[in-house]
Amino acid sequence: MSTDTGSSLVSRYFLLTYHGYFVGQKEGSRIWLTSHAPVDQESLLSFEFATTNLSTEFAEFLANATSGRNTVSLPRIGEVIMTSKRHRLLVSFEKESKYLAAEPSGALICNRANVGVWEEFLLISQASFEHLQLIFSNAWIISSNRKIVKSADLSIEAGLQLKLGTTRFYLPTTLPLESHFAPFRFQLYRDGWKFDEILLYRPLIYYVAKGSYATEQLFLSLKSLVKFGGFNGQVLVYTDLSAAQILESVSELTSDQIQVRQHPAKDRVGFVMGRFSVLDEPFAHDHAPVVYMDCDIIYNNNIQSLLVDMTCSAGPSAPVEHFSRLSVSPSVGAELLQLDNERPELACGFNAGTFAVPNLKHFGYIWNIMRRIAQSFLALHGRESLRFVDQEVANYLSYKYSPVYTHEVSKYVRWGWSEDGDRLGVLSGLVHFWGVDRNSRSSVMKNYLKILERHYDPG
Repeated sequence: MSTDTGSSLVSRYFLLTYHGYFVGQKEGSRIWLTSHAPVDQESLLSFEFATTNLSTEFAEFLANATSGRNTVSLPRIGEVIMTSKRHRLLVSFEKESKYLAAEPSGALICNRANVGVWEEFLLISQASFEHLQLIFSNAWIISSNRKIVKSADLSIEAGLQLKLGTTRFYLPTTLPLESHFAPFRFQLYRDGWKFDEILLYRPLIYYVAKGSYATEQLFLSLKSLVKFGGFNGQVLVYTDLSAAQILESVSELTSDQIQVRQHPAKDRVGFVMGRFSVLDEPFAHDHAPVVYMDCDIIYNNNIQSLLVDMTCSAGPSAPVEHFSRLSVSPSVGAELLQLDNERPELACGFNAGTFAVPNLKHFGYIWNIMRRIAQSFLALHGRESLRFVDQEVANYLSYKYSPVYTHEVSKYVRWGWSEDGDRLGVLSGLVHFWGVDRNSRSSVMKNYLKILERHYDPG
């Protein structure tokens, strides 16, 4: 809880010791942050203090000043003088010319003549504590090495180090965390100043499938997603099927992985535009990344690296089509660009059959603009006036306003043609069979799935 009192902000603070534990409310108690269960804030020793805001702190830095000495009241200890020297959040407490020390056992003893590391405490605001709780409750990608760190591999070590896997971040210079991109992205600092980021990793892959033609391909795609793609995250399907029907045909999926939403589309336009229904889905807004996949995709290798790169992307991502130039190819928005007097020259478009955003909270607005443009254009020029609908609009907007990034995702995606149903090919991550004739697409996908099964399980 924080209250504004003029130029200062009164906040509730907790004490983190050099040893890595929080001082507990009960005498001698140590409270450790873990992934197993959230910590009740009422179990922590806390006090209220009016701290300067960040702009004032910077002014102190410019003047080479320090925050100085302040009198505060600590539970169980009483009135003490709080002093910060090396960092405004790293403080010592003095009472009657003796300093408070935190023992490894959890005991607080006020008998030290000098300040060492045991006599320094890191002030943790309520907001920072909640951010730390959030971090300890989830899996994260470390931006600098693109490694996934599970919540069980997080800890606060001695020396005020936040440890994620094998990477350590110095808390006195990392806190308070920037919250502009919370809860999906936080900036942290290694060795006190080396910039890094962690990104929430909770992937969601979703499909749109209605009618026997699409659902047959959906089942093949889902089977390969789990079996060869190694995916164990959440799957959302907009369809006319039930979850039970999907699970009956795709035994590789578990019941807690699949979410189904009824798809109201009555025609081709409604079907392809159904992908944007995810913007209105609260469930999807908790995930990162959020990835749309066409049903005619077979996964031929583990896609975790693909999902990590999608999460770390600076914006929406999709695979490039080197053979589709924006200036002449209707499938990638040439008509819309020409109508808007744009001349893209040699620029290539992308295929929206694999289309991701790092998260919907901060990037969903781009998909929403695409949705609005498509609705408006079709209302003005006729519902069938755009042959490729969503993909045309997506490429148009990418060129005009917000780029869709292709440089990382493209290496994982291979285009599938009729002959690819009879050969293994490069195990890039996935094969998109859009280049196969509609009437034979499902059979080509089935053949390719059998080739993969023989490759991974020669038996």
